[in-house]
Amino acid sequence: MRSDYTRLSVVFDCMVFLQGVSQVTGPAAACLKLVEDNQVELFLSARILTEVQDVLTRPKLQRKFPILTQAYVDTFLQALIRKATIIPDVPQQFAYERDPKDEPYINLAIASGASYLVSRDNDLLDLMYDANFCIQFPKLTILDPVAFLRTYREYQAIPNEIAGYLRLFYNLPVDCRIDITLTGEGMFQAMLVNAEGSIAKAVDGSFKKSGDRFILAPLEQPELNLEQLKVYDAILRDFTDKLRAGAENGHARILLAQEGDHLELFDVLGDHPNIAGSVKAEMIAVWHSLDNMLRMHGYRAIKRLPSETNPAAILAEKHTSSFQF
Repeated sequence: MRSDYTRLSVVFDCMVFLQGVSQVTGPAAACLKLVEDNQVELFLSARILTEVQDVLTRPKLQRKFPILTQAYVDTFLQALIRKATIIPDVPQQFAYERDPKDEPYINLAIASGASYLVSRDNDLLDLMYDANFCIQFPKLTILDPVAFLRTYREYQAIPNEIAGYLRLFYNLPVDCRIDITLTGEGMFQAMLVNAEGSIAKAVDGSFKKSGDRFILAPLEQPELNLEQLKVYDAILRDFTDKLRAGAENGHARILLAQEGDHLELFDVLGDHPNIAGSVKAEMIAVWHSLDNMLRMHGYRAIKRLPSETNPAAILAEKHTSSFQF
């Protein structure tokens, strides 16, 4: 039931709410501020809302945290209800024998389609080390408030990374504006706007995270898996640098790779008369995407067979003008 793909979707456990309202300078408070500023989409259920109200009004905690007056708690809960998306009926999809009290949060995250469950509870955090849980719910990540804030900052940087990638892929002029909208889980749409202010092209694509960086899927091949994307991303940048240097030097043909280069993509180049026959079977889709990029830049890929003086090689030959705005 994910309702807003332009924002990260999240479920907070009760301790995040308690820490957030009682320690206004801590990471939990920063997480709540993201909700207040409409920067993330928070999901709540009636059961969790009742638990939060009960915890925040316990006399023992009110004595420990004088800020938790009845008026303060009432105002906070009213604001929370206005900002959050309430899921009225949360089915029991996951039973957690280790700590049944955590089940409402897990089941809310599953039912809402939230991408993140934020908690400091080790019983919850340890689920990320449970292979069966991760296989069953691959789109749910459980992390603590500090890690969630770091993830949020990374997410905010995605549009800039996409824009930089598109400039590379299309060889865009500096006066081209790129407007990015995140349209789905790992999906985006970009509007390429020329210097006159009119939309020159609409582009759909996808992105995936690899380690601490994002890799963009080829625009015509968004189904590439992560391993293929890593290969594509690295070779794309290498080929693009060679195209740019070759164009600046006025070369009609540009050497992209020769025997022994990019072994993650190519088998022995000299054994096949065509390029596709030299590509590893599991990387054919990667080559098709790179070939598409070359055509976008106005080049076609050709193969130079080995001779006594030259090894086999892949060349880019100028064929047409590149994408124009």
